[in-house]
Amino acid sequence: MRKKRIKSFLSGLIVAITLSQTILSGCLTNQVANAEETTAPSVGNEVVLPEDFPSEVNLLDDNSNEELTVLEEESNQIYQKAIAENYIASSEMQQDTATVAYYTAKGATPATVLETVEVANWGEFRAAYENENVEKIKLIADIYQTGGLSWSYERKNSLEIDGAYLASDGNQKRHILSLYDVMLRTSTNVSGFQETLEDGTLINRSIFYMHDVSIAQNGDRVESIGRYAFIGDEDFHSNITATNPSKANSTRNWYFRFGNIDTDTDENTEAKNHGMGRLLIGYQAEVTLYGEIRLSTTAENFYLGSLILEDGTNYHGTVEYSNYSIVWFVTNSVATDTGAKKEMILGKNSNLYLHNVRDSADYYPAVFGWYQNAVIGEGATFSSNMPGNAWRFDFDGHLTVEKDATMNLLSRGDGAVVQYGSRLGAILASNRRITASINVKPGGSFYVFGNTGETGLGSASVYFGASSTSDNAQASSLILDNPKAFDIRNTGGNRAIDLRGYNNYLQIINSDIDLWYSSVNCTDPSSESVTKQNNLKITATGSGTGINQNLQVETSSASFPAGESLSTYRRLAGLNSTPTTIWKEYYTDADLEFTARVKLGDTPIGYNQSTGAVITEPIYASTKSDVSTTITDTHGDVVTLKPDDQGYVSFSDTVFQTAGKNISGQSIRGPEDSHWVEEPLAITEILDVTPPEPLQLTNGKVTNLTKKLSATGVEAGASVYLSIDESSSLIAAGTVTSDGSWQFELTDYLAAGQTVRIYLDDNSGSLPADFVISEDLSDTRSATGNRNFVKATTYRDAEFKAAPIYVVEDVKPTLNVSKTVVSSGGDTTSVGDTLTYTIEVTNNQVTTVESILKNIKVVDSLPSQLTIDLTSIKLNGEKLKAEQFEYQPATGKLTVDISDLAGDLNSGEKAVLTFATLVEKSAYNQIITNTVKAEAENLANEKLSATASVESPGGEVLGTVMLLSAPASIDFGEIKYQGKEVLVNNPTITGEALEVSDTRGVSGQTKWEIKATVSQPLTSTTDVLTNALHYQYGNQNLQLSEAAQIVYSKDSGGDQDISSQWSETGDGPKLAITAAEASKLGNYNGTITWTLEISP
Repeated sequence: MRKKRIKSFLSGLIVAITLSQTILSGCLTNQVANAEETTAPSVGNEVVLPEDFPSEVNLLDDNSNEELTVLEEESNQIYQKAIAENYIASSEMQQDTATVAYYTAKGATPATVLETVEVANWGEFRAAYENENVEKIKLIADIYQTGGLSWSYERKNSLEIDGAYLASDGNQKRHILSLYDVMLRTSTNVSGFQETLEDGTLINRSIFYMHDVSIAQNGDRVESIGRYAFIGDEDFHSNITATNPSKANSTRNWYFRFGNIDTDTDENTEAKNHGMGRLLIGYQAEVTLYGEIRLSTTAENFYLGSLILEDGTNYHGTVEYSNYSIVWFVTNSVATDTGAKKEMILGKNSNLYLHNVRDSADYYPAVFGWYQNAVIGEGATFSSNMPGNAWRFDFDGHLTVEKDATMNLLSRGDGAVVQYGSRLGAILASNRRITASINVKPGGSFYVFGNTGETGLGSASVYFGASSTSDNAQASSLILDNPKAFDIRNTGGNRAIDLRGYNNYLQIINSDIDLWYSSVNCTDPSSESVTKQNNLKITATGSGTGINQNLQVETSSASFPAGESLSTYRRLAGLNSTPTTIWKEYYTDADLEFTARVKLGDTPIGYNQSTGAVITEPIYASTKSDVSTTITDTHGDVVTLKPDDQGYVSFSDTVFQTAGKNISGQSIRGPEDSHWVEEPLAITEILDVTPPEPLQLTNGKVTNLTKKLSATGVEAGASVYLSIDESSSLIAAGTVTSDGSWQFELTDYLAAGQTVRIYLDDNSGSLPADFVISEDLSDTRSATGNRNFVKATTYRDAEFKAAPIYVVEDVKPTLNVSKTVVSSGGDTTSVGDTLTYTIEVTNNQVTTVESILKNIKVVDSLPSQLTIDLTSIKLNGEKLKAEQFEYQPATGKLTVDISDLAGDLNSGEKAVLTFATLVEKSAYNQIITNTVKAEAENLANEKLSATASVESPGGEVLGTVMLLSAPASIDFGEIKYQGKEVLVNNPTITGEALEVSDTRGVSGQTKWEIKATVSQPLTSTTDVLTNALHYQYGNQNLQLSEAAQIVYSKDSGGDQDISSQWSETGDGPKLAITAAEASKLGNYNGTITWTLEISP
């Protein structure tokens, strides 16, 4: 055994993987893969292998008997190629089980990959069709035959035609197959497989299987040779007679199966271009349909021998031109034909709608011919909309409507809707009485709509007669056995049913019966009504030459109008439904008024022309109805009501209903011994729209010192939300505990004046999607339940309180500090002045609110231009000792702990701190700003601070020029008399110096002068030395006198110690006494006045 990697898919081997089977068809046999997935998951455009797809696949080459190994990545490539080539197309996977079952039942097998050919144009399609080795044609493009072709090939072997493809939008679509003027012919000599008949006979068969294709021809409305149908026998029906009912053999050994087929109508816009004549001429053949079948043909959709709709099939068949049926069982099949059963079977939940659009085409019924048995399966619907008979028996036959199945029959003409008997006369042989039956089983529905007049086409909507009395039905029946509903009406004014004679009968079992006289409109209330008729059988025993001849009525009800002729009634109907209590709307725990309407059932009023579905309208009870309704509320209170003229029952309550519980209604129709009782009860759950009772805070308020919110007696389980200042962004604040208590810690304190609205949400859940939330409720409904309203609101019968709102009260102490200053200079401040500061620290909260300022400290940072008098510091008038405050000379910071010294401050209280300072020379021409900072805490330990500043009075500090000091005495000493002039140049100076202070600053300094004036000359007890005092100023020797003289001048201003410049040879005071006066001995004293004068 040799293993190798497969390098190419095109190495002469056809590789495919069929996940639903255990083998790979073709040359390679997969010996390990047996995956169960039926579709391939995909990511983007990449196909993802199933998790259990083997990482190594062993393949056996049948030609060389070599085992080949395909590794994981190559398996993925094979898998993706299979997907790309639609070997695992979604349509195939969906139909695979049914298809395999179909083939298996016939003894055949589906086409394999080996026998599959892909075609992209007509030439390829034709070649494949003519190749009997090809069993499946895969359309990979739309196929068009363009005309002018003479083609008569007859297919022998089984064939599948698959037009499904995956479009770029990800949806599965169908390719078009257009034959133009040819058809796909089948051969009498079939070679597909052998089928074993019931008697053991082997017979050759073939299967023609076409699916997921849009089919088209370009046939004129007048059928022409070569295109009487899309598929099947070329032979036409024109030579069928009563003595020659059989046709050619080219389809009788074929099984035909069609799925997801529609007739392309792109070319049907012109009058002559009616597209396809028929889908199939399949004499004696069985035809099976599945999926969506929508056929619009010029003539019949099908010639066939049997018709089967698989479960769930939706077949819409239309004849758009000819006066023909939609489905024709053309010939009488024999036991060896595939259509030998001559049946029409609608599988479960299938839908068949047959429609001839021509109002003048009233000769043929929707389904015509040699069928013997028709079954409308469980849940299936058969609808027929015809200008003539909607249903007709031309031969012996039976129609069964199963449980939950519906038969809708409509004739748009004035003939019978349902006819038991042929209208074709000689073509089907005359003098031929048929026996036919319609049996509607329990739970089935049967609707007949007609507008039948008194014509040869039938005298009633349901007519047991033929075109000739010799062909009238005999022993035929319409049996309605406990139907879900039935309605047989004739809107044309004539009767609903004509049994004619010959023992034909109508039987109604276990059903309501409502009867309308011919004089009463079909839409008016019924003329007669019987509830739950156990058994009614009306038999016409006459010769059949007249209407409802010799009626024999058998009934189990004494109330049934047995003496009336069936000809009297234009409509017979049975609702056969329990009354239904329909609540008018959703009801809530805010309602006190409740209304329901009692519906008796639905009655047909017409047909949907497009789909054939019955259009119904509801019938409601009235005061005339024998109906009562019992209502039980959520508290167990019970009331029994009668409906009003419109079928409504209403009641009021005095207490609101309990949300989450049900109120129920049960209506009863009819007398007690045979009434219809509504089961189950009509319940409606009381919806919860009532928000919780608003929450009330434990202390009834929120303050700016509130951190924890709490409440009791709140709805357990409710969610709490806070809205601050009416913000729409709510704060989730927890859930109420089972005991109804709630607490929530705020992340921060709120400011006074802010608002807190507290909402409760009851978490009752969402309301039904179709519940109309009115404007009154729109603001309170949340995704989780009911929430309190912003304002009090009335909704229905209830009043809902608003969510409470709390305005945050101000209970915090307010720290305020003020600072004032008084200058010793009055309104101005000058260098050398004393500034006395007063600091007041106040709790500004109003006295009606309890608040406390604690841990109060005052910090005053004195500027360097001031020198504090530490002995002047007082608190509340009490002088502070040095240990009671802290002063830092380097920074000038004064700190006083007020709370420690004077206690905390309650609302409205204050503390006063004072101290004095000296204005230093450095302050000249500056504004002295002194700032104090007060710090404190409230009871929430929040830090508070406040500052205050004050400037020096008058603004900028003023400078001064002053005679700062002068000598206390100038002593010239003791002088001995020598009889000559006395000069003393260096007197002794005692006391302070003669000094001028100028603090104005350089920019403000101007010239100043010192002047000396002799206020008192040197005087003794006896003499006066008037001119003795002199002053040397520079090179001037000034004799001082009563007149002021400049003894010193400073042009630029500034400080000056003048006496420091006095000397014996220099400036200064001098004594000069003449010799004459020197003789005047004694002790002399005098006074010199020094005067400072400042220039502007």
